[in-house]
Amino acid sequence: MFFKDKSDEIKLGVIKHMAEIMTVLSEGKRETLIGVFEEFQKDQKKWRIRESIGRQLGQILQIYKPQLIFEYVVPILLKFCSDTVSTVREEAARKVADFIEKLSSEEGLMIGLI
Repeated sequence: MFFKDKSDEIKLGVIKHMAEIMTVLSEGKRETLIGVFEEFQKDQKKWRIRESIGRQLGQILQIYKPQLIFEYVVPILLKFCSDTVSTVREEAARKVADFIEKLSSEEGLMIGLI
């Protein structure tokens, strides 16, 4: 599968369009693939991949339910906010208010976020 490809160029190409790809998948398939974002962002040497994920956080926010966002995506957002690369931090910081707005409808999730 392309997720396991050794080529960083292929991984980056896939990641750049991942949120778009997710929108055409069924909800069940999207839910099984949400961990892909976490897996791709782990390598601290590949800041372009983290930046690309950061740019898509707004789209990701729209396609997942609040509970999944809280469980899988918020930890990535928070990690990106303190990333060593400024462009990754900036992308994440631009999305914080959107995340708060989306999760504010779920009282239990907001308490967990604070």
